[in-house]
Amino acid sequence: MKFLLTTFLICCCMTPFAQNLIMVKGSVVDSITKTPVDAALLLQDAETLKTIKTGLTDLKGSFTLTAIPAGNYKLSIGAMGYKTRIVPINKIDSGILDLGTVLLAATSTRLKQVEIVATKPLIETTDDKIIYNAENDAAAKGSNAIDLLRKTPFVTVDGNDNIQLNGQSNFKVLLNGKETSLFALNLKDALKGFPGALVRKIEIITSPSAKYDAEGIGGIINIITDKKIAGSNGSVSSYYSTLTNYQGSANFNVRTGKIGITSMLSSSGSFSPIQSSTQSNTRTFNGMPYAQRILTGDRAGKNLGTFGTLEISYDIDSVNTLSAYASLGTSSRNSTLNQSINTIVTSDANSGGSLNLITDGGTDTDGFGLDYIKKGKKNKEEEFTVRFNGQLSKSKTITTSFQTGALASLDLMNDNREKNAEYTFQTDYSKPISALQKLETGIKVIARKAVSDYESLFRTNTADPYLPNPANTNNFRYRQHVYSAYASYNFKLGSYALRAGIRTEYTAVEGNFITTSKPITQSYTNFIPNLQATYKWNDKLSSVLSYTIRLQRPSITNLNPFIYNTDPLNITFGNPNLGAQTFHNVNLQTRFIKGNTFAGLTLYGSLSNNMISQYALFDPSTGVTSTTSGNIGKEKQISVIMSFSTKINKLNFGLNSIVRYNSVQTNSGLPVLQEGFSGNLFFNGNYKLNNWFNLSGSGGFLKQSYSVLGRGGSFIPYQVNVGYTLIKDKLSGTVNFNNFFKKDFNNKTYVQTDAFEQVNSNVSPYRVTYFGLTYKFGRLKENVSRKKGVSNDDLL
Repeated sequence: MKFLLTTFLICCCMTPFAQNLIMVKGSVVDSITKTPVDAALLLQDAETLKTIKTGLTDLKGSFTLTAIPAGNYKLSIGAMGYKTRIVPINKIDSGILDLGTVLLAATSTRLKQVEIVATKPLIETTDDKIIYNAENDAAAKGSNAIDLLRKTPFVTVDGNDNIQLNGQSNFKVLLNGKETSLFALNLKDALKGFPGALVRKIEIITSPSAKYDAEGIGGIINIITDKKIAGSNGSVSSYYSTLTNYQGSANFNVRTGKIGITSMLSSSGSFSPIQSSTQSNTRTFNGMPYAQRILTGDRAGKNLGTFGTLEISYDIDSVNTLSAYASLGTSSRNSTLNQSINTIVTSDANSGGSLNLITDGGTDTDGFGLDYIKKGKKNKEEEFTVRFNGQLSKSKTITTSFQTGALASLDLMNDNREKNAEYTFQTDYSKPISALQKLETGIKVIARKAVSDYESLFRTNTADPYLPNPANTNNFRYRQHVYSAYASYNFKLGSYALRAGIRTEYTAVEGNFITTSKPITQSYTNFIPNLQATYKWNDKLSSVLSYTIRLQRPSITNLNPFIYNTDPLNITFGNPNLGAQTFHNVNLQTRFIKGNTFAGLTLYGSLSNNMISQYALFDPSTGVTSTTSGNIGKEKQISVIMSFSTKINKLNFGLNSIVRYNSVQTNSGLPVLQEGFSGNLFFNGNYKLNNWFNLSGSGGFLKQSYSVLGRGGSFIPYQVNVGYTLIKDKLSGTVNFNNFFKKDFNNKTYVQTDAFEQVNSNVSPYRVTYFGLTYKFGRLKENVSRKKGVSNDDLL
């Protein structure tokens, strides 16, 4: 560790010198006419067949592949109507290898298509990311994105479908490298409704460079959808569960000449309400104003959602591309909760009552964007981009509660309506200085506007009309502007790949309560260093050491002061005075990859002195428990994270494991300390029985980490999947059995202070079977999707 740190700091101050990297160049022409050929190139390791580089020839038939480590390779060159040419590259140590003119011979008929097919391993690594190739997983076609994440290195998913990356629940999920409103509002539900058949690969970035927004404590998950190449293709997929959940999706891609179009439409929900039961048990330590209060009830909920995207790209010429994209989504949710209340006032006096809740709401989202991409004429890795993106959403939630007895009889009706608008402009420039050096720089501006109009009504007699509650009725306006700039320098030095970057972000905040005229203003500047050193011990083993500061800004949900008081004795509200939180992260990761075997071991440390934390206060005079957020948390965490996957004949096997110790305490007038060990261990596997059938499954154990509110619960989820493919791999189906030994799942959360203790339990269906079908059609052969998109990563 000391050696790596010292070497890294020295290297950041030195100009790198040459090391064993090569450049391969040449040109491709027709063997008879000697005219340039529009060809695709694939460079693979001669022994493992691992993909090293891919590329395309330009209009003159020329190509250049740079920054290739010394070794033995084979270069496959193919084009429509031509025979694929294999060029061996042996024992090349350094310098430039000029292959000269490569001749391609025409096939007997030019109408046939030539495809270069590389058998990728399930897991791949680069200096800054780990890649799970979902397209090589036979079970992916009948799964959703949540199921795929269970198999992704350094990602864990518990029995309630909550996700952690690198042991952290705070991270960012991108779709094809950009942020989307599909994932911004309800990540868990969106991923459960996202078809696995559309996912080509998942990229994991545990230490993002300065190019990325300083958000996401655990890092970034980038979901790359199905290849979009020349010609036309598409797929339709659907699943149905024994709980009446359903999902249907379709995607279609076409490219002709310089124009490419790609589209996707997905809809998910349930035909019948999903039934569950709840219990909340509050016990006071001084017996005032009650000794114990128990709410027991049954809930029925139903969610529906539809989301679609459309992208059109236009190749102006061989180096300039323009693309426009748009998205549209809508969702609705409604639930009822009927509860009985048993309040133990003293040891010999009880009070009964009821609390019934009805919730109806919906959300509409719109997104649009425009990208311009210019690549270098001499070096395709040189790139200049300009991007504009807009994300709009509006939501409505109406909650009505009816309470009788139990210290209070009260009817409440809350109406909360929110509108959010976010506009982003950014420009990035990437310049390879040489085969060993690369410079990245850019600027970005984000303009956000949030509006929350909320109204609270009440009555104490069901025969009376509702009356407004002025204390919980207001119009909240919030504006946030973020201005950022970054520079990142990447270079190689011997067996080291080094990165040093800095990002500066200035944030200006204006908020106002229109009714009460209470303005809120904030401004702050953050300097975010980013350092990473990768040491390659040999072709199979490497270590990555990184340090950075991660930043998290509060979202409108955290800021909105609207009081959710449907249970008058358990209220929740936001804090408009919240500031950004910062985390210092140190990460040492060692990776081993050989053929289809991957192993990774990470030592992770994190420290935050101003963490945004939820906390609860109990008022013994009223019996009201108030839950809100503040910059009051101080957290220290040390984790050991392990990931492993391999392929033995027809069996793919993997595991992810975390052992974590964290200490969370408040640094204000609320003395709370929670600390202890937690972690998880998850397995996954896939066995190919023959060309038509395969078996897969996953499962494990998870114990949640400690928070200011208290300790978390534990889970033991598992599932088994039977899959099949027919009609030349075009039709695939799956039957997925989840948690078949246990009908229901009891998710418990705990809140404890010096004044009270609260145990909340939610029992929901656990045993479920899914039936899925996917059909693929069409044929493709060159990349369609050109957009880079905008990724805003700074919100909690």
